[in-house]
Amino acid sequence: MGPKDYGHGPAVATEGIRFLIPSLGRDNGGRAMSFSSVEDLWSLKEYYDGVGRATAALFSWTFANEQSLVLVQINGDLPASQAHRYRRIIADL
Repeated sequence: MGPKDYGHGPAVATEGIRFLIPSLGRDNGGRAMSFSSVEDLWSLKEYYDGVGRATAALFSWTFANEQSLVLVQINGDLPASQAHRYRRIIADL
């Protein structure tokens, strides 16, 4: 991921990739990112969560694993049952 892939959020991840979920439509999916510190992980997670609280149109799912320093952010249009599969995977890293 490059700086533009973060949107208006802080570009604090050490690595990141975008992935697509075709059922959500063209160019929709999520991001998987790794961090060098828990603080950086939580700063980006809080950014994405805060945007979603401010306006439902920008809601996204976010799942973090502090031990692995990994955050996954997924388009909020993904049904909860499918999104929580990612949560379980991230928790097991």
